[in-house]
Amino acid sequence: MLGKSAEEILGKTDVEFHSDPRLGEAVMKNDLIVRETHQSLVAEESVRLPDGSRRIYLSTKSPWIAKDRTLLGTVGLAMDITERKMAEQELETTVEFLQLMNKSKGIVDLVHSAVNFFRERSGFEAVCIRLKKGDDHPYFETSGFPTEFVKLENGLCVRDASRQFIHDNDGYPIHEYMCGNVICGRFDPFKPFFTTCGSFWTRCTTELMVTTTDADRQASTRNRCSGEGYESVALIALRVGEEKLGLLQLNDRRKGQFTPETILMLERLTDYLAVAIAKAQAEESLQKAHENLQTQFEELQAQSDEIQIQNKELQTQSEELREAYTTLQESEERLRILANTIPHLVWIARPDGSRYWYNERWYSYTGTTRSRGKAGAGRVFTIQTCCQK
Repeated sequence: MLGKSAEEILGKTDVEFHSDPRLGEAVMKNDLIVRETHQSLVAEESVRLPDGSRRIYLSTKSPWIAKDRTLLGTVGLAMDITERKMAEQELETTVEFLQLMNKSKGIVDLVHSAVNFFRERSGFEAVCIRLKKGDDHPYFETSGFPTEFVKLENGLCVRDASRQFIHDNDGYPIHEYMCGNVICGRFDPFKPFFTTCGSFWTRCTTELMVTTTDADRQASTRNRCSGEGYESVALIALRVGEEKLGLLQLNDRRKGQFTPETILMLERLTDYLAVAIAKAQAEESLQKAHENLQTQFEELQAQSDEIQIQNKELQTQSEELREAYTTLQESEERLRILANTIPHLVWIARPDGSRYWYNERWYSYTGTTRSRGKAGAGRVFTIQTCCQK
């Protein structure tokens, strides 16, 4: 289990042969309690394996006592309960995480809460989430990363000299580097640093860069994580079906901070997060659409109110014009009656001097007949009279 021979263990204390001295000290402390109390003890104890993974054991320890009550030593029995403990831990973590997601208000609050949760629960130095924006997937929320690192690592898409995105043969923008691999699903599940779901992880970037090539990693890397001193790095895609939402990234300068089991748990939690993000984005889109419709409705309502006011004004003007027209007709009729009753010659001339109307006295005086011409509406006429000789 420890990757050591009997000769390397026998005759030595737990602190001397355990890969993690702190875990060895915890084991020896339990042994001391048994020796001092002469009572059996049941406790959970952890062991760090050569591959860096951690196993949890339920240890039962009893004093080894001779017939004369002399303490000869201790006897122990340990049972591996790692899977059970991890299942319990994951269930507890998942419930807490889902409760946190349900309490979040909007996409900003949701991502902020998720980043803080992953950083606090994992104890990792830096955590961030990338989300799709246009064609690229820039950082949406970061915690623990240096400002310059975030600035240099923000964009993933390849650009030309004019800073425009370069697209592949299918018309999609080309995403570079390992983050681009994970987001776009470019991975080889047979490589030890990829999972079957396409997540990337390593317990030591320095060793990874030395032992692999760009071809192995399926992309050129900027090596800023390694250059910044981050040894433990995990990149987990945020996807819902074929929709590429973004990426969860966890970095730590300490080596060996990941195990296959922790990566699996992170993948499952990230699946929940992706669904929550997609739901929040859909809700915000619907809310924005509702607000736009409400704005349009209010604008149309305002236009309708304005049109109603204009209609009322037009009705008022129409009534005024109708009254004015009626008054004008009555005035013209009175003028016509007056002109036809007086003993003088009366005519109406256009502005160009041509005659438009004559009274009855004119026709009787001149012995002519009435011409039935029509006058142009809206023209100004001059009324003239001539005394009969």
